[in-house]
Amino acid sequence: MNVVQFFTLPTSEDMLKKLLAIAIYDCGNAEDLKFDHISLQAIFRDSLKKASQKIIRSEKTFQQLMNSLQDETAREKIERLSNHQDTSFEEHVSEQLSRHISERNAGKIANALGEELLFQIRLYPELLEQIVYHYRHLLEQPQWNFPLEFPSEEAEPHSTTSSLDVERHFIRLFINNPDSGQLPYWDEHFYIWPVRGMRKIEDCLKNSPNLLILGGSGSGKTTLISAYLHIQVAQKQFSAEDVFYYRFVNNISNYTSFLNSLLSFCNLSADEEDAIDILWRHIANRKAIFVLDDVGRADEELVKRLLTPLWETIKKNKVGGKCIFLSREKPEGIDIHANEVYQYPGLSQAEGNALLRDKWALDIPTHSRKILAYKLKGLPPLFIIFRNWWTFETHTDTELERFIEHLPSNEAALYQYSGKHLHTTFERTDPRLNSLLCAASIFRQPETEAFYEKTYQQIGGGEFQQVLELLVEWHRLLSFDDHLNRYDYALPLKDFYYHLICTPQMRRILHSIAGTLYRERAQQTGNIQDALESAYHFYKAEDEREAAMQVQEVLSSGSVNGNFSGQIFELLRNLNLEALDNKQMKIQVLYNRGQLYFQQGELDLAEKDLALCEQLHPPKNLQGSVLLTHGKIAKRRNETELAVRFLQDSMELFEALEDEQNIIQAAGELAEILLEKQEFDQVLKTLRRVEPYCEKVQDDRCKEKIYFHLGQIYAEKLEWDVALNYFQKLLQIYNHRNDTAGIVSVLEQMAQIHEALEEWNQAIENYYESLQLREKLDDWKGLAECYEHLGNLYKRKDELDLAIDFYQEAQELFRQHEYTTGLATIYMELGDVYLQREEWDLALGFYQKSQEIFEKTEDVRGIAKSFEKIAETFRAQKDWERSLDMLEKALEIRERLGESDLTDVYLQIGDTYFEKGELEHALSVYQRCIEMKQTVGDSAGAAGIYYNMGKISQDNGHLEDALNYFKQAKSLYGLTQHARGIARSLHAIGSVHQQMGDWDSALEVYKQALKIYDYIGDSKGVATVCYTLGTVFHDQGDWEQALSYYHQTLPRYEKSGDLLSMAQAIGNISSIEFEQGEHIKAITHQIEVLLYFYDHDHRELVDKVLSNLVACHQELGAEVFQPLLQRCLQRVANNGVTWGKHLVIIPEKAASMIRQLFPDN
Repeated sequence: MNVVQFFTLPTSEDMLKKLLAIAIYDCGNAEDLKFDHISLQAIFRDSLKKASQKIIRSEKTFQQLMNSLQDETAREKIERLSNHQDTSFEEHVSEQLSRHISERNAGKIANALGEELLFQIRLYPELLEQIVYHYRHLLEQPQWNFPLEFPSEEAEPHSTTSSLDVERHFIRLFINNPDSGQLPYWDEHFYIWPVRGMRKIEDCLKNSPNLLILGGSGSGKTTLISAYLHIQVAQKQFSAEDVFYYRFVNNISNYTSFLNSLLSFCNLSADEEDAIDILWRHIANRKAIFVLDDVGRADEELVKRLLTPLWETIKKNKVGGKCIFLSREKPEGIDIHANEVYQYPGLSQAEGNALLRDKWALDIPTHSRKILAYKLKGLPPLFIIFRNWWTFETHTDTELERFIEHLPSNEAALYQYSGKHLHTTFERTDPRLNSLLCAASIFRQPETEAFYEKTYQQIGGGEFQQVLELLVEWHRLLSFDDHLNRYDYALPLKDFYYHLICTPQMRRILHSIAGTLYRERAQQTGNIQDALESAYHFYKAEDEREAAMQVQEVLSSGSVNGNFSGQIFELLRNLNLEALDNKQMKIQVLYNRGQLYFQQGELDLAEKDLALCEQLHPPKNLQGSVLLTHGKIAKRRNETELAVRFLQDSMELFEALEDEQNIIQAAGELAEILLEKQEFDQVLKTLRRVEPYCEKVQDDRCKEKIYFHLGQIYAEKLEWDVALNYFQKLLQIYNHRNDTAGIVSVLEQMAQIHEALEEWNQAIENYYESLQLREKLDDWKGLAECYEHLGNLYKRKDELDLAIDFYQEAQELFRQHEYTTGLATIYMELGDVYLQREEWDLALGFYQKSQEIFEKTEDVRGIAKSFEKIAETFRAQKDWERSLDMLEKALEIRERLGESDLTDVYLQIGDTYFEKGELEHALSVYQRCIEMKQTVGDSAGAAGIYYNMGKISQDNGHLEDALNYFKQAKSLYGLTQHARGIARSLHAIGSVHQQMGDWDSALEVYKQALKIYDYIGDSKGVATVCYTLGTVFHDQGDWEQALSYYHQTLPRYEKSGDLLSMAQAIGNISSIEFEQGEHIKAITHQIEVLLYFYDHDHRELVDKVLSNLVACHQELGAEVFQPLLQRCLQRVANNGVTWGKHLVIIPEKAASMIRQLFPDN
């Protein structure tokens, strides 16, 4: 008998119940539990519910009972239970429950709970085993009299399936349904397992193979099903090939796309006769799980012709097939029985508590965490909103308690309430008594009658002057009149207000009293707000000298910031300066008022005050500040030369005074003007002049413009590493002060640099970070554009399914907000994807959709662009005439618009003639493009065309012409110091020499290109040249040199995510490995490369690799080659394909592809 079997015996029940009481307590208090505490918490809740169902009706009381067995009052009893003293499970439970209900009822529930827990825990032997082993240190103590010995620790159970194993089964399941939304991949390191929901799914599917899961938006239905499928595949209940997932997406998913997805899943063709009948027969006899998400978005045709038959077919399935629908509402037209419906309520309280405590490790008091988990109603988005609010802002426990206390019960109000607190600082309680005005603002009707009664009692008793002071100090009654008539206050209070406070004389007295009170407290505490309140009341009391004195106190404190500037501005705007008898005070008031006028956009008034300030001869440091503000005013008026003069003068003055902070500020303003004038050398000179000061000043805000503009300039100069360094400094500044908008801006700048360097993975990582932050900013347009950028990157990486997903996310946001310009762009991007996939009809459909929008919005340039895209599609289909017709239409529109540079259209015309086989005609069009570029002074553009002409000539075997064109491209790139263009041209010249067999010349030129790419930090360019150098030495038979260069390419391709180039390099390496006799390694690499090309539909490359394998077979002979091939195929099938940090193909998919490509092996 093992230790778990022992606890199934009746004689062990008392011991087991004690153990469970300890475990339940630890679920709410202990960390690092080595058993599935979420499942135990769910069992505990269900058992207590059943034990108390005829006694407890209130959910609030039930929650109190649950908490009582896990709060601090139970600690002493738990310690007695741990020592196996004479306290029983029932005594412990009854004592804790009796704190909230009668002892009699507590005893009844305690007895029933013990029996129910024993029954439930024995249904889950794995969980029982985990709990027993977790508390073996207790059971091994003598007082427990445990009769058995535990096995060695090596034999202890593992609590969960390895996340890596699960990931490998799960990561690439749903890639074959491009018109479906993607199932989010389950991340068990971030999300909690929704045990209650998964158990309910299991229970429902025992009674019927069909299940409809209902739940509101944001309830976590998709997250639940993701977790469920994750476990099903990991535990091999279903294989990866037997899981079908499809999420309906508005404007994308339709009858045809869904049917094709089903047919593809079942390996059937739509062209087969009676395909649909065959489909239903196939489904009825296959052990597969069909999950359809958001079925409420399916149209009537889909429901009638496909969803209903699928639902009914699964009912007839006798081999274990399952069908799960997810929806917000019960779909019409499908016969769904009550026992086939599960209304998913979201995460349980225990799951929510574990999410906050274990997964996210939020430092929240236990009691508050439990209440919060209960009040957030199990809605995952609300948990995420709270997590962000809690972690991105500093909050006290009191603020947390208030947040929880005021959480509304209505779901919509919950989202509004939580969202508000995510983006705004939680309102602090005034340390004094709240004013009547505050009370009136908080409550929609006067519910706090006792407060008003107390106020009225104070009015009626005591010395009236003292009472007035108390009213001013405690309740700020002077503001009460603004809101008096909005509320139906008690008549005596109204009478008092109107009869005693409304007279001008009394108001002056009250304001004077208030001013004095606030001034005294400001002097004691240094509180700026009190000083401003004092100034305001003195001004209202017509004592302007005292008001000015208080303003001066604030101004001299240096605390004029965004929190106070509005109040100060209102005071200064109306203040009579003649009341100021101090010259320095006048200077400060005039300067600060001028600053505030400038901030409000009142430039003439700002200029007037600053001029008056100058007439009073302010000190040198203030003179510099006045010049700086004059420069800003001129800049805002677009008086560029005047602005430059003011700013340069202010910089010289600040430098003489060694005022580093103001030097930096003036330089930032000046740099912006010079950038607009495109005087880049002057910008760089100005910024480099002040850069040393940035290291000395403490205020990060003044450095921002300097670092940002330096990053921009160096990016413009293609000095990427330097630019990234400045953006990294800027990112640190924004991170330090939690400036989300600033972080987003810098991340996207860095992403654009990585994109220019073709470092796709780094760019994607930056945009992902930006995406998460934009969601918090509630910036739907920025969010959509971020999705669009990610779509573009995945498109360039040739990961087209992911590209479509991100484009669809952007499309949905643009559609929701009726942003037609964005929609048109996304349709065009989607057209590009389908063009790349050679799905011509879909590509044309999206291009035409974009054109329809451009026509409706009268965007003529957009219409021309649509014609160009449609022309590109016809050219890809080799329909030359229709392509040229579309280009002529585009050209006509753009000429009508008066555009001077039409080379991009002519280039497409040239490309069309070239592909049509009319080489001379194509070259003449390209020559015309060069003349057009040179006419507008675009040497780099002309160089690019020469480069393309060189490639065309090279592809057609005209090597001398190609060499000439590449040299002309290099020469023109040299005129503009375009380093990347020079390197690219050198590489092309080397390729021609290599093709001519002139190895020495090729090597010399390649090394020149390599040196330039390395100098400018272009990792992709370095990799490209290294690969080509590898091919040169490869062709010469110098294996060691070739391998050295090939291996230099791999980490660079890995870093950028360019797996296609990586595959080609590995393929070349494998041919050398074969020549060197490393046959197993070579054949394994060949198979990996073959699977990658096959997976990405590179047909010519697939054929090439298969030919290489045939050559290996011929060289080694069948007797040697066939066992080697079998061994290598098995290795790849077991391990999948992993290159560096990239899991390229998971094992299951690799095995499936091998069966298709090598059916006889």
